[in-house]
Amino acid sequence: MEKNIVILSPEEPPAETWNRLRYFSGVYFIQGTQKSRKDLVRAGVHGVDTAVIISMQSSSRSEPRISDMKGGGRLLDADCIFAYQTILKHCPTAKVICQLRRAENIMFLSAELGRNFQIMAAPPFASGVVFLSAMLDRLTVQCYYNRDLLSILQALVSSGKITTDHFSSGDVQPSELCSQPVPRSFDGRTYMQLFQYLISKRSVLPLGLYRHCPMDDVSPQPYVITSPHPDLLLTSQDSVFALLSPGSMYQTPLGEIVVVVMEAELPPRASDRVAPRSVSCIVESEGETSQTDTCVNVIRPHWNFACHFSIMDRDGNVEITIVDGDKLTPETFLGKVVRQWTSS
Repeated sequence: MEKNIVILSPEEPPAETWNRLRYFSGVYFIQGTQKSRKDLVRAGVHGVDTAVIISMQSSSRSEPRISDMKGGGRLLDADCIFAYQTILKHCPTAKVICQLRRAENIMFLSAELGRNFQIMAAPPFASGVVFLSAMLDRLTVQCYYNRDLLSILQALVSSGKITTDHFSSGDVQPSELCSQPVPRSFDGRTYMQLFQYLISKRSVLPLGLYRHCPMDDVSPQPYVITSPHPDLLLTSQDSVFALLSPGSMYQTPLGEIVVVVMEAELPPRASDRVAPRSVSCIVESEGETSQTDTCVNVIRPHWNFACHFSIMDRDGNVEITIVDGDKLTPETFLGKVVRQWTSS
């Protein structure tokens, strides 16, 4: 599903910027200010998915500089803080990234923070909600002492622009760093299963996860998981950081197919009274696999199970395999159904 990009700014972008944006569809400009609740509503704040708030200083020379005023340090980020609070008030599920000039103003984004807090440990900063302008200055200074830092930043920020000239061997191709949502079919499955699928089927090397909605009460904010444990359970709301193979870049799915497994009718067995059945269905498509719960000691198991698969090719098939077995006994094949599909 394509999403529109709306730019809200008091000044119209220069012609050079529009020349770069005109090649993209779904980009709109609204003249207004983030200080106005009316302008934010015009920009679609009620249905926003992701918002990026950029700190902008007035260019008018007739207006006094806020930093020169008494208490100006807090007023520097007043507009951004107002926009942040307004967006979350109208759309609590929105993902908001806010740029601040002063680190101490983070406390206005979280009611749980007091005056004495550590910036690095503050939930809005640690979860990536806040971007501090001073961080660029610090990184620039550190590059003077650590020259390798510049290469690392270049690889992370603009990895797609790196060419083979950066490598000693001409047959080595650079990878591209990206963030993609976890396929819905991996909801409730382990990170190891996702890792094996991306490596073998998509030529993608996963590096870590971004957990948008924590499943525990330990973290009040989204967080990054580096080198996840193989048994870590995934959710469809997670995102995966990965390196894309240049020969087979991450393909955007053409769509999604929903498979609903209702029930099955099995022939009775003489041994059913002695050894009850533990029947489940394994659904596989495009290298992704999903499995139903187990129905015990039934001739006509009823699952009413739905699973989602990404469509990567216009032609494919879905395999539904019925097996008898549980965690303590090996699975016994009972039957299989294969259905082909073609997307228009």
